[in-house]
Amino acid sequence: MDKPKELPRPIPCELTEALRNKRVNACPDLLLLQAERPFLDRVISCNEQWYLYDNRKRRALWLDKHTKILP
Repeated sequence: MDKPKELPRPIPCELTEALRNKRVNACPDLLLLQAERPFLDRVISCNEQWYLYDNRKRRALWLDKHTKILP
């Protein structure tokens, strides 16, 4: 078989001023949510990056050698 197995990769993006403001505006909502239903105990932080622990499975795809992977 001439098809390598590939996993989709997340694509990083730059934080624009609009995205930064959106995150700042979301903070009060997240603090209220934390007070009502704690979720921060499921967050793992490392090297100033935050990861939400989630057990979702990613499915691998069998693609032709020259096929580009879409996010």
